[in-house]
Amino acid sequence: METEVERKAPPATFSRTAKIDARAASEKDRSVSVSFSSETDKISFFGYRQVLLHELGAADFSQLRNMGSVLHNHDPDQVIGRPEDVSLDLAARKGRARIVFDDDPESDRIFRKVVAGSIKGVSVGFRVDQWQLLNEGESWQSPEGRTFTGPADVATKWRAIEFSVTPIAADASVGVSRSH
Repeated sequence: METEVERKAPPATFSRTAKIDARAASEKDRSVSVSFSSETDKISFFGYRQVLLHELGAADFSQLRNMGSVLHNHDPDQVIGRPEDVSLDLAARKGRARIVFDDDPESDRIFRKVVAGSIKGVSVGFRVDQWQLLNEGESWQSPEGRTFTGPADVATKWRAIEFSVTPIAADASVGVSRSH
């Protein structure tokens, strides 16, 4: 006789990455516009699609706006700039910001690699506070009335805690020049 294993929520802290397009960099302003998060369901965790809900009340970018830093490879000892114009794009279901790189040798080195196209990733570090776990065939309706069908783990309350410039890309729907 088979016993059904109780499904538990995945761990709360994750990161996702996306591709950077160096053409979006402004050498004059030492900045680059990026999308740092999306509602893509192409990311899996233990066989379940993982979706970051991008609706008002679900995605919290206040930490990025109020005290955020842009890191290199999620290393808090490698602050390379600051996020500006952090926003939730409801039409595209993406988090957006502009990275302004610091004016020091390490930040300049990373900025030059972004401009040259050697570093092509933006990665968001986030913490999930609430999940909607959907088994095969189960459906759930979001506060905005959109329907999600399992198997999926939908992060219904989550916080972006930092984002980084990184050479590793996983979520091809976000990154530099992903504004359209």
